[in-house]
Amino acid sequence: MGLLIEPNPTTFTALLNKNRKAYSVNTALAVTPEAAEVTLGLRGRSGILSVLRDRGIRVKALPVYSLLRALGVTVVDFLSLDVESSEVKVLKTIPWDEVKFRLMCIEYQTSPEGFEYMKNLLTSNGYSFLGVTKIDAWFGLPELLSKDLNISNTE
Repeated sequence: MGLLIEPNPTTFTALLNKNRKAYSVNTALAVTPEAAEVTLGLRGRSGILSVLRDRGIRVKALPVYSLLRALGVTVVDFLSLDVESSEVKVLKTIPWDEVKFRLMCIEYQTSPEGFEYMKNLLTSNGYSFLGVTKIDAWFGLPELLSKDLNISNTE
């Protein structure tokens, strides 16, 4: 079962309409280990967003680990992280000894900390750098990459 996290209320509604077999949460990812409220910039969008224009909206932000812990998840097969330049801040909230990620795809191109900082953060926590594609960096945990995926059909 997957976990989809989307802070934008309009995009979240569209996500729900796709009927994914995953938990879906309308929240932002916190850049600290505690829950917070953040302003979501909404320029150039439609619906409620066009009414609010550049002001944005306030949304709850939760640490990714809190969401995983609430679901009882300690091993994640795949993490795709694209949070508009806050990827490293989100990664720094993760207690690496409490949760493991088999494979991660992380947008690095707009990271203010830079690619090398992100790479050092992850490799110092046991992850291997696997390569880059256009704007994403790929990392994996060697002891999990060598294991078979546990995929079940839950229709």
